[in-house]
Amino acid sequence: MKRWSYGGINNISDEVGGQKIGNPYDYWKSGDYDQAVLEVESWYSWNSLTDYEDNIISIENSYMGGRRGDRDEDKSFSALVKSVNPELDSKVQKKIAATIEAIRSIPAPFRNNLDAKTEIEAAQAACTELTRVFEEVKTALELN
Repeated sequence: MKRWSYGGINNISDEVGGQKIGNPYDYWKSGDYDQAVLEVESWYSWNSLTDYEDNIISIENSYMGGRRGDRDEDKSFSALVKSVNPELDSKVQKKIAATIEAIRSIPAPFRNNLDAKTEIEAAQAACTELTRVFEEVKTALELN
């Protein structure tokens, strides 16, 4: 059986919202526009938002038992959570989808839209909520 990493999932969602989106946005808000652009991951390839979305999709893949179209959901962590708390499983899946959608709502390319306050802050909040819902999973599964 594949080993699930609660910490890995939380680290990813926290990193996307707090660092990958947050660091450049914080520099932008402070008026250091040049550093803001340099802080954007993949700023030179213009793929930042795709990279952030892919990070959240990796959480989805881990939770759901594989990539879309190639999953074993019966042996997934989703199935485990659902066996303990079906409402929590549904909540996790909704939070993952909402986080992906929030990142998709940031205007592209990210490096040219660091002033998109509403969309950026919504994506950061979605990442925070995703991290929090996995705290609930940890509690429900009695993980240390």
